[in-house]
Amino acid sequence: MADDQALDLEVSGDENIGGGGGDDDGSGKKGGSKLLLIIIAAVVVLLIGGGAAFFLLSGDSEEEAEMVAEEVVEEEKAPAMYIPLKPPFVTHFDDSGRKRYLQLELTLMTRSDDSYTAVIKHLPKIRSNILTLVAAQLFDELQSPEGKEIMRESLVEEIRTLMEAEVGDPSIEDVYYTTFIIQ
Repeated sequence: MADDQALDLEVSGDENIGGGGGDDDGSGKKGGSKLLLIIIAAVVVLLIGGGAAFFLLSGDSEEEAEMVAEEVVEEEKAPAMYIPLKPPFVTHFDDSGRKRYLQLELTLMTRSDDSYTAVIKHLPKIRSNILTLVAAQLFDELQSPEGKEIMRESLVEEIRTLMEAEVGDPSIEDVYYTTFIIQ
C-alpha cells in the first residue's frame, strides 16, 4: 500500500498529499495547467512590453546623443580667419571685338593659424592660378549670378587642390568676392 500512496502524490497544492486513492476526477491537473498558462502569458506580455519600451526609449536617447554631439562639434569650430588678396585681380575679355575688363577682389577664409600661414607662404602661386582660372572664363557667363557662383566654386576647388599638393591640407574653407566689377 505504501507504494500506491507514493504514486498518488500530486504536485498541485489543491490535492491531498498522500490522501485517498482513486476518487480523483483530474480537475486538479486542469487548475494547475490553467495557472501555469496564465503565468506564462503574463511573463510573455511583460517581456513584450519591456522590449517595446526599451526600443522606444532607446531611440530617443540616440537622437539626443546625436544632437549633443552636433552641438559639441559646432562649439569646437575655431573662429574664422579672413585673408584678403590684395591688390585686386584685373583681367580682360574679348567680347565680339570689344575689350571687356573684370576687376576682382577676393577674400579667403580659413580656421587655423597653420592654414593662414601656409596660404600667405604660397600666395604668389595662388594668385597665379586664380588669374589663369579667371582669364579662362567667358564674359557672358560671368554676367549671371549662376556664372559667378560657378566661378567661385571653381576658385575654391583650385585653391584647395593647390594647397593639398603644397602642404597636404586643403587649408581654406571658402572664397568670397569682395569686389566684382565688369566693364
